[in-house]
Amino acid sequence: MEEKITAKILVVDDRVENLFAMERILAQVDCEVYKARSGNEALSLTLRNDFALILLDVNMPEMDGFELAELLQGNDLTCHIPIIFVTAINKEDRSVFKGYVSGAVDYLLKPVDTDILLSKVKVFLDLNRKKIELEATKARLDREIEQRKAKEAELLHSKLMLEEFVVRLKQASDTDGLTLVANRRCFDETLDKEYLRAKRSNYLSPGASSLSLILLDVDYFKKFNDRYGHLEGDHCLQQVAKTLAEAVGRPGDLVARYGGEEFVIVLPETPGKDALAVAERLRLAIESLGMPHERSDVRPYVTISLGVAAILPSEETSARSLIEAADQALYLAKSGGRNRVHASFKETAES
Repeated sequence: MEEKITAKILVVDDRVENLFAMERILAQVDCEVYKARSGNEALSLTLRNDFALILLDVNMPEMDGFELAELLQGNDLTCHIPIIFVTAINKEDRSVFKGYVSGAVDYLLKPVDTDILLSKVKVFLDLNRKKIELEATKARLDREIEQRKAKEAELLHSKLMLEEFVVRLKQASDTDGLTLVANRRCFDETLDKEYLRAKRSNYLSPGASSLSLILLDVDYFKKFNDRYGHLEGDHCLQQVAKTLAEAVGRPGDLVARYGGEEFVIVLPETPGKDALAVAERLRLAIESLGMPHERSDVRPYVTISLGVAAILPSEETSARSLIEAADQALYLAKSGGRNRVHASFKETAES
């Protein structure tokens, strides 16, 4: 019988009470918990242990969570370890984006919700278990191939299984766990890819390929959570995401969760006027759901505000400018009364 390997989780926080609180919660899952009170102590532990997950506090003296995450991502021995930031920062804070850039796969807000924490931890423990099982299978088959060439067919089958798992793992790492649409990391990669593709196309044929972006926000979502609770809030986001994905239509378009109650849609080869039409279709689709929202200042049901921007990628533009234009348009849609679409094509729209 193969020896059972217990997954290891590292909790990093400079406050002892937080460490023990996390340890009590994690006692509900099958794992071995390690604790570190500083970045240096955490680095030392990661070099001696293969962790399935790191729960990392952002605000720590000497070395903060961002610095530690960057060091871990830059080391071949530790770059594979998924990191979840545990922080008290507001979801609107730019530090959330900095966390993803530093290498985090997710973040949790303090005070930590036990059910949400356990749900996320179980996903990564399951992925780690499958990874260990497949690595063990591959190692066993490699030894048998050296001994008997007749097992080449079995090896091929194992490799196909491993490749399939890698694909599934990539899909899981690109998917938002709550809404099941693309996550922020997938959005960043897709936008960069589509921007460069359109830029190359416009270099060969100026004005041939435009790229549009829709950034949207669920109106008065905090009030929704306050009135109906976080479980209903999660259900609301799931319904919004599902409706957006169905309404967008084209296979090449991407719907992603941008953060909190914000979503973003990448529309390749789409001029601004067409993106406006898509945005209005999305607004009407969410409105038609009729999800009750008694505390909304706009309608008695859930609505969204949308900002639209378009660009003809060239040497004088950037993907970041497209995001900023869409963000500004969303701001104007919200300040203009919400439940509406606003376009910002000044410097980014095609001529």
